[in-house]
Amino acid sequence: MRTRGVSLVEIAVTLAVLALLLMAAAPSMSEWLRSARLRNQGESVLNGIQAARNEAVRRNVEVTFWLVSNNTATAMNNNCALSSTGNGWVVSRNDPAGFCGTPPSSTVAPMIVTTRILGDGGTGAGVRGLQADGSTAATSITFDGLGRAVQRATAAENLRRIAIAYTAAQAGDRPLQVDVDASGGIRLCDTTVTDAGDPRACPAVINAVQNNNEGDD
Repeated sequence: MRTRGVSLVEIAVTLAVLALLLMAAAPSMSEWLRSARLRNQGESVLNGIQAARNEAVRRNVEVTFWLVSNNTATAMNNNCALSSTGNGWVVSRNDPAGFCGTPPSSTVAPMIVTTRILGDGGTGAGVRGLQADGSTAATSITFDGLGRAVQRATAAENLRRIAIAYTAAQAGDRPLQVDVDASGGIRLCDTTVTDAGDPRACPAVINAVQNNNEGDD
């Protein structure tokens, strides 16, 4: 019995069908990748805020999460400034502006705990630091030794929400938020979920103020 081979016509038909399947899947894959980048960016911010809170509780001192702009997208250095739309974050005891490249230390100013360039979490996704009203810019949030968010007199120091989205938005994007309430509760939520009963939904109002004692330890 002679074995029959595969003809050129059959190969061409198979390749054509495969090409059509790939074309059909391309939009879904693109949306998935964009959503994954937003999720990576959001989780990076979430981890930074959690690190600040955990360190404050562990050491029983005030520790701050700062959004900063850095002049490179590859490594944190001392050419940095506080920015509500920065490309990185710093967790430290004191203002890290101009000192973001300082190695972590519990004694050397600004007493950095950890830092992160946001670009490595989700290329193309940007952040906006906001106060509890969801519109006024803010750059930092401080936690006390009980893990609570400290209410500051300076508005920019009362960061309560970080919006994560693409500057060039596309249909199908799922912008995220990281919200922090006065008790120190931190959550990452999906702004496209409208059902208030869905655990992925973002709260309409953030409980931003409670009776905290001001002042540095």
